[in-house]
Parts: sequence; structure tokens; C-alpha cells
Amino acid sequence: MSGLSRVACTCLLAGAFSGAWAQAGIYTCTDAKGRRLTSDRPIPECLDREQKELNPRGMVLRVRPPVPTANEEAEQARKERQLADQRQREAEQKRLDKLLLARYPTQSAFDAEREKNLASLQNNPQERARAVARYDADLQRLKPQWAPSTTAANDAEASVKR
Repeated sequence: MSGLSRVACTCLLAGAFSGAWAQAGIYTCTDAKGRRLTSDRPIPECLDREQKELNPRGMVLRVRPPVPTANEEAEQARKERQLADQRQREAEQKRLDKLLLARYPTQSAFDAEREKNLASLQNNPQERARAVARYDADLQRLKPQWAPSTTAANDAEASVKR
């Protein structure tokens, strides 16, 4: 290999490695003693602190949050479980509302069923009170869903009468 080709090959390899080196981030943080640490990879001494990843020009690319402790991970898992439980309850409530709406498509159907069932509970005032509370709760959930359908039904009736 001639001297010129060696120099060209060396320059080519050096350029390739310097390009790869330029792509690497620079990590900085301030440790517990207040010292500013800088490294080409995440800093182990600062895992409990925020670390900034900088580009070669010194601009912040991203901020790496501290690694959570076991207690923080447990708290996060608890919050995620609570959120999942809440979503599940909301989905179940939507399902129940759809079933109620399918059973009682209009308020008149609801009122007729309510009166029939309450009449059968005349002799048991405690059970009647519980049933009235259940019907009232169902009525409150169904009223907003009936509103558009009742106006559509009224419009349909008006157009038939014309």
C-alpha cells in the first residue's frame, strides 16, 4: 500500500470515528456535594438526580429524570392501579346506562315499569323506599339520554300529523 493510500485510509477512518463521537451526548449533573459532573454516558453518581444530555454544541437535547426509588415506584404503581380501577368503573357505568336505555327507550316506558313495581311493594315500606331511590338514580342517568330522542320523536309525530 502506498503512503498516499495509507494517509487517505487513515483520514477516512478518523472522519468516521469523529462523526460517531460527535453524535454521542454529553451528560451533566450536579452531585450531592454540589460539584458539576460531566461525562459521555449517564453518570452513576447522579442516578438520584436530574441529568441533562447535551449535544456537542452544549444545547440541551433532553433531561433524564432521576431513577425512582422503590417507594416512588410503589406509589406510581398504586396510582396506575387506581386510574385503571376508575376507568373500569366508568366503563361499567356506561355499559349499565346502555342496558337501562335499551330496557327503557322512553320516559313513559320507564314510568310505567316504575309504577307497576312500586305498587307491588305497598306492604313493605323499607323495600319501597330503596326501590324509589334506585328508580330515581336511574331516572337521573337516563334523562340526558332521552332528551334528544324525545325531541326527535316529537318531530316525527308532528310530521305524521301534518
